[in-house]
Amino acid sequence: MKVVAGLLLAAAAFGAAHAAEPGDSLAARAADLRGQHEKFRHGRSLEYDLARSGLDSCDRALRLFTREERETECREAQRRVEACATKRDAWVQALDVFTVDALAAGQSARHAGLIKLTLPACPSTLPNGDTPGAALAALGRSERRAQPSYPVCESYLRAMITAADEDKAALVESLALDLVERCGADHPDYRRQADAALIRVGRDTAVLDRPRPAARPASASSAL
Repeated sequence: MKVVAGLLLAAAAFGAAHAAEPGDSLAARAADLRGQHEKFRHGRSLEYDLARSGLDSCDRALRLFTREERETECREAQRRVEACATKRDAWVQALDVFTVDALAAGQSARHAGLIKLTLPACPSTLPNGDTPGAALAALGRSERRAQPSYPVCESYLRAMITAADEDKAALVESLALDLVERCGADHPDYRRQADAALIRVGRDTAVLDRPRPAARPASASSAL
């Protein structure tokens, strides 16, 4: 009888230990989610802090630095803003999974305070309300507009974007070559836009770096 009783007690202890595991796991996950929430709420999350400092650097660069420095600082700021948003989204998704698991384990009431939490938004805009990307785009448009070639270059740019929207790959490539050849030296935006349009239609951007074949002279018969 003593042996049987011992086995029964061991089985009961084993079952109790395994029954406690889901709750223990939920408690650990809850603590982690709360810890991340506190860091975000007080601006102490690494991603949050990097996004905020990146925006400060971009704002300063827009007012004081050269075009190359502005682009470097503001593109890095945009990357940091997106990294912060990714981190925030991961927390929200983790909380959603936790909520489902807590409900399944019958512990949603115990974790009700956590389940109701929301995470503050990441820093994402400059003092004027623009994102770093929008600020660079606006500045680029202003600089392009100051160029004598602006009307012609913008007509090529619009035609290329329209062709990309319509997935006309061959036309996009032809217009991208024209745009870079005629306007690439006026402003770096034109090369970036050409690269982006080619990528959208599945063409290799290296085509813009190759010598363009000269146009074949028209024959006398073709002119008739």
